[in-house]
Amino acid sequence: MEAKIIFPDFDLGGRKAIVTGASQGIGRALALGLAHAGAKVALTGRNEKTLVEVAEQIKTKIPLARFGHVQDLIGPTVFLCSKAAEYITGQMITIDGGIWPQFRRLAKLF
Repeated sequence: MEAKIIFPDFDLGGRKAIVTGASQGIGRALALGLAHAGAKVALTGRNEKTLVEVAEQIKTKIPLARFGHVQDLIGPTVFLCSKAAEYITGQMITIDGGIWPQFRRLAKLF
C-alpha cells in the first residue's frame, strides 16, 4: 500500500534517520515517509524478510533502481584528482543515482 504524502515540501535531504520497528506498522510508514522526504534511512526490526521488503520498496523510488555503493565514488574521485579536472573549482558533483530530481518532481504532484 502506497502512502499519500501530506507534506510535499518537507525536505530531509542530507539528513540521516534510524527507524526501529521498520518492518511493519508505524515504523514501516515512518521509514517510507522519511525516505520519500530525502533522508538516508537505516532500518531495524525483528523480521528480516519484511525489512528487506521495505528496503526494496524504498529502492524502487531511485531511478537507477539500486542503492549506491562505495565503488560509485571511485570514478568521480579519480577524475577530480586528475589533470583533466584542473580547471574545475568549487563544484558539487551529486552521486545519488538520480534520486533528488525524481523526488522533487514527485513532490509537486501532491
